[in-house]
Amino acid sequence: FTYSFKFNQQNKYYTKLRDSNIEDKVVNQSIDNKNDNEVQLPIVNNDRKVSWSGSHKSSVKAKEIKRTVEEYMALPASEYSVLSAEQIIRLNDHQFKCVIGNMNFFGNIICPVLYVDVNVYPELAKSEIVVVKAETTGSDIAEKINGSFNVSAINIVSAGIDDKGRKTLTSDASVNIDVLVPESKVPMRLIRTGGNFLIQSSLSVLVTAFVRILAADFKRWSAGDNSRNAVEGVKLG
Repeated sequence: FTYSFKFNQQNKYYTKLRDSNIEDKVVNQSIDNKNDNEVQLPIVNNDRKVSWSGSHKSSVKAKEIKRTVEEYMALPASEYSVLSAEQIIRLNDHQFKCVIGNMNFFGNIICPVLYVDVNVYPELAKSEIVVVKAETTGSDIAEKINGSFNVSAINIVSAGIDDKGRKTLTSDASVNIDVLVPESKVPMRLIRTGGNFLIQSSLSVLVTAFVRILAADFKRWSAGDNSRNAVEGVKLG
């Protein structure tokens, strides 16, 4: 039984919506398909295109009280907690917006924003969270690279049993980003190594925080709490 987070933007195009109210437009929309609200622009390949990647795996104990991990994993997306009220917004029954938080890249503040669609497979006690759109906000450089990157990432969260026979929740994530870097005084070599370090360190923090928050949400749900409110006082990173 697994809970998957997939991030997959197309290699040929990036998408921007003409309507500024992205929350209304992202519903029931696939990044693969064209529609009247989209403008598709080619990403130009040049010497300033770099690839960054990272991966991280983290596990925590999941204490079952009245309900099991398998039942938790089979919940419909409409019953998902947003986990962190400061960073995750429910758009409808199966779509969410997630603001990752500020990242400092050579003095430039970049804040990734993800729009995700949740597909639940209750018979498999499995869910897939697919990113249908990603944006970057923050400093000028964040605005310049917005839309000029391709991302492929997956986070598989599974319930299992550790070597002591205890139930666990495990998050195993990997990400690869191809980005067209604007002209800069920073050498490309440093941009490549710095980007990899930023992705790896950020992913380590995010995955560890995510699975701990998920375990906290499971604990209260397993005890009989059906409120599905966000976990108080927590952040993804």
